[in-house]
Formats: sequence, structure tokens, C-alpha cells
Amino acid sequence: MFHAIRRPFSFLLLLLLAVSGCKKEDLPQLEINRSELGLYYDDRFQLTVKQGGQTVPAESIQWTSTDEMTGTVDFDGMLRAGIIGSTVITGVYQGQTVSCSVTVMPRYDFLHEPLVIMGSTMQQVQEYETRKTDGYSPSDWLEYYDYAADILYLGYRFEEDKLKGVFLQYRETPELREKLINFYKERYVCEQAGFHTVIFADRDKTIHIEVEVNASNSPSFPVSYLPYYPSFVY
Repeated sequence: MFHAIRRPFSFLLLLLLAVSGCKKEDLPQLEINRSELGLYYDDRFQLTVKQGGQTVPAESIQWTSTDEMTGTVDFDGMLRAGIIGSTVITGVYQGQTVSCSVTVMPRYDFLHEPLVIMGSTMQQVQEYETRKTDGYSPSDWLEYYDYAADILYLGYRFEEDKLKGVFLQYRETPELREKLINFYKERYVCEQAGFHTVIFADRDKTIHIEVEVNASNSPSFPVSYLPYYPSFVY
């Protein structure tokens, strides 16, 4: 009479793991159509992934981004560029990963922004600024201008030697208005776009930038940098 040989449970588990491991190793490697990309704000790029020469269905891939402000991927594999910066896009399928390093570059780089770190001292602003001044400012202000860059007025407001706001007046031209809006779109998160004012915030939500785009009957239009308030409502 023959008796069935009883195998320990641990032995069977190891055998299953070994078989499973072999199947995973036998899978063809994933390949992505681009491993590096340079884009501009609001660009789009279709990412595709292949396995053994066959295109993997986009909805089957799990996409992540190390910086979603700079780039995200839709369910269909469409990469959407955001504000200037770098991010790594990673796709996962059947336990394998592919990645694409994305750099969003500036298209508009004409403006040397003021120092907008709230709490900076007057001395720090003076050391930073290279624009012209007429040598006179109120005790709690520093004032500059740069006609070559169409900046008619640049004012830094202080309280107890701490920066509380920055205010600019740009020469009013349709071309400059469009360039300026795009300049801020590339660098900051748009929180609200109204008919008269577009409001942006920095990555860390420390400042608001208000760009007045429809200043009626004015030879200039203003831009303001102010401390960020979570309850900033218009």
C-alpha cells in the first residue's frame, strides 16, 4: 500500500514563490517613449509605454509625479506641463516601472523680479536692487524705477523695518500686458482669473501676486506682491 507523502506547508509556499518569481522575471521589460523631456508651461506630450513591442493600455498604468505643480499625467498618458521646475514622472505596470525626467523651462524671461521675501529688511532690499532711485523715499518705503524695462514705479513698503508688500506700475501696452501675464503663469499658481485682476500664489503659499489687467484710462497697470492669506477672498 502506498502512502501520500505530506509536504510541509512552508515547502509548498516556497515553491509557489519560486514559480511566481520566475514568471515575473520572464515578463518583457517596459519601455517608455521618452526618458527626458524639456517643455514650456502648458505644453502637452503623449507618453506611451510598450512591453515586448506591444503598447500597454494607458489606463492600465499607474502614474505619479514628484512635483505635481510642474507636471502631471492624465489617465490616458497625456503629460501636462505646469509651472517652471523639475519633476520625475513614474509609471507602474505589472510590478515594473518606467520614468521620465521633465524640466519645465521659461519662455518669458524678461523681468528681474523684485525681492519678495516678506520680512526682509531695508538693507537686504537695497543690497538686492540694481534699479534706479531718485535718492528720496519715505521712511517706511524704498522706491525705484526702470524705464528701459517699462517699470514706471517700484515700491517696497516696510513696517518696523520688515517688508510688508511690493508694488509695481508697468507702462500700459497690450503686448507687455500679455507677456507679463504669461510670465507669472509660468512661475506661479493661478488662484483666480477675474475680468480686472488675476491672482497668483507662490509654491509655498507665502505670497499673493495681483496683476490688474484692465486698468481703465490709465497709462500704467499695477502688480502687487502681498503676504498670503488663506482666507483671501474676492
